[in-house]
Amino acid sequence: MKRSGLAIPFLLLLALAGPAAADPFGPRFIGGLDPGIPTHVSPTGIYTNPAVIGRLRTNTGVFHISPMFQSLDIDRATISSATGLPDPQGDLNFRNVELNQNLLDFFAGFTTNFGMDRITLGLAVFAPHRQELHTTHPALRYHLRDRSIANYFITPALSVKLHRKFHAGFGLSYTFSTFDVTILRDRYLRGDLPATVPERFENGGDGDERVHVAGTDNNFGFHFGFLWMLDRDLFLGGSYRSKIRALDYTQIKADGEGSITRADDDGVMTTLSGNGKIVTTFPDTANLGLLRRFTRDWWFDATLTWTRWESHKSWKYYLSGRELANSSLTNWDLNITEYRGWQDTFSPQVTAFYRPVTGFEALISLRYGMPAVPEKWVSAAAVDNHTIEALFSVSYPITDFLTARLGYALEYMIPLTVDSSGYDPSLARACLDSHIDVVWSEACRDTYGGRALPTAAGTYRKITHQIGLGLEFKF
Repeated sequence: MKRSGLAIPFLLLLALAGPAAADPFGPRFIGGLDPGIPTHVSPTGIYTNPAVIGRLRTNTGVFHISPMFQSLDIDRATISSATGLPDPQGDLNFRNVELNQNLLDFFAGFTTNFGMDRITLGLAVFAPHRQELHTTHPALRYHLRDRSIANYFITPALSVKLHRKFHAGFGLSYTFSTFDVTILRDRYLRGDLPATVPERFENGGDGDERVHVAGTDNNFGFHFGFLWMLDRDLFLGGSYRSKIRALDYTQIKADGEGSITRADDDGVMTTLSGNGKIVTTFPDTANLGLLRRFTRDWWFDATLTWTRWESHKSWKYYLSGRELANSSLTNWDLNITEYRGWQDTFSPQVTAFYRPVTGFEALISLRYGMPAVPEKWVSAAAVDNHTIEALFSVSYPITDFLTARLGYALEYMIPLTVDSSGYDPSLARACLDSHIDVVWSEACRDTYGGRALPTAAGTYRKITHQIGLGLEFKF
């Protein structure tokens, strides 16, 4: 069965990162050492809350490096090759897949008050949104292939002492974004398989169409915050961080190259090359924290963080160019949507500081992450569920001007079994069979929106380890 009058785009996959709570990507804590709360007086405040750097008494520089090791365990449900849906009596079984993501997080920052009491300036370099996932395992077909994603920030920040008890801060970030993504599409679902390929879900081989898109973009973001000393031993802090955006639009639009590799009717693999664009949005965040000292050496913080993950609900890929335009592909083949279905999150966090007068400091931080990805939209591209994240960090003054830091963080996700995946391949066939204007077909609207992928039902597990090493200089 071949239908070329209506070609339908399908997507699969992609994911990203940042240190915000409930973030399904990595890294987690800043440099593996800092809890990322708006009341912590540290040069890392250049990222979390620029107001706090106003309380640093000396010129300060920090450099943190943090290896992160993330393990994903995915066991797809048995499905039927006739329907593509979960079926305990189905004929397609997939073995368990273990997938690892290893990243090297970093944070470098410098602050100075020029010997003044009112104004403090800071400058930091870091990369809070990254992912490196690569696989060719057939059990993850359509929902995970290859992706390399990063956003690199250069952030100057300013803290102004408006009152002896109140600091306000502002930061502006230049962001360089880079993406390199390969996805697969099932031509059976799109109705235009070569005549030599049998029609069935999860066919693979010539039944798969490979799409590769790579691009870069230059953008900016801003953030601001405050730190208010309510009492000698009580501080209130809060901050807001914007989306990454351009001057004239509120999304990332990474331009570069794109290609589609597919088999023709004779079974010959052909690559069509052209231009590619990735359009997406990273969320804005806000947090509010209260820090209290109960004894001379013990401080405690309670913070709540909101992240607008709903803005990351879908990704769009656009391909263009002479080869692609002169092919048999239609606009629906070249304008691809990946539906991710994410939701906003609220994440509480508690942190305890031990700060004796010797200069030694130890902290432990616990954070609950509600799932940013609803259960029905979990896939190999976005493994997420309720999580507990813990950080233990210590610092030791080697000299009056040099302090060494060491930290370890663990994120444990409660294992998740998805019985009813929102991805439904029957939507595509229903769209092809509807023979009506797509505007009036719910199946077509869902298909064009990227929801007509093979089911992602199965069992998912995730655990993340992060080690932090750092040096702090005071002069």
